Amino acid sequence: MQTEHLTDSYSRGRPIRSGNPVTTPEDFLFQTGRNTAALPRTGATLAPFAYSGIEDTDGGGSGDVFMDSAFINAVDPSFTPHNVRKAMFEYDVTGYSSPSITSATVSGTLHVNNALDTGVRTINVQLYTGDGVMTLGDFNIASTAAGSFSYHPPTDSQVAFSIDVTSQVKSLLTAGAQFVGVRYAPANTQAPSVFVDFQQPTLTIAVPEPGTIALLALAAPLVLRRRR
Repeated sequence: MQTEHLTDSYSRGRPIRSGNPVTTPEDFLFQTGRNTAALPRTGATLAPFAYSGIEDTDGGGSGDVFMDSAFINAVDPSFTPHNVRKAMFEYDVTGYSSPSITSATVSGTLHVNNALDTGVRTINVQLYTGDGVMTLGDFNIASTAAGSFSYHPPTDSQVAFSIDVTSQVKSLLTAGAQFVGVRYAPANTQAPSVFVDFQQPTLTIAVPEPGTIALLALAAPLVLRRRR
């Protein structure tokens, strides 16, 4: 298993965003400069190709502004303004196919940003078809639930998580996705948490080793002969 640090703008500190002042022409060049030469791809731990935090500033259910960091929080609905923040990460899965992968896992560490005790903080993990460019629409784009994790500041200052997303990734690949988006959304009222820039969540994809594939290919004729 190797770790792929794809040619993405975040190694240079430029978020790939649509309709945002920080976007530069080079950001979009990275989309055509992706690591697609070695196909089919081997198993790897993928760093995000693009990511951002997005805020719903008025509780209307839509993303209104990009955040400087990947924050997650939700203000009590009885308060005004009732803002909600979600964190989105997109991974380049070009070269993978649904039949070729044996497992897929998202993992990382979420850190407390405000240690105010608002109770247990539960974060939902949702997968969607990405495009390699962060847009405000990613805040509420159609997604599939993959699980959740929780922690309770101030007792906890961070939480490590690992969630199996094999079935969700396979479904997205079958539908033709070249990018897998992972959205982290607050499930309840909670003070801010954050994914720090130097410790972004990853997507690990496992595929059969070449030797295993060769053995399966050799075994197939034997199985057919026995059935005859």
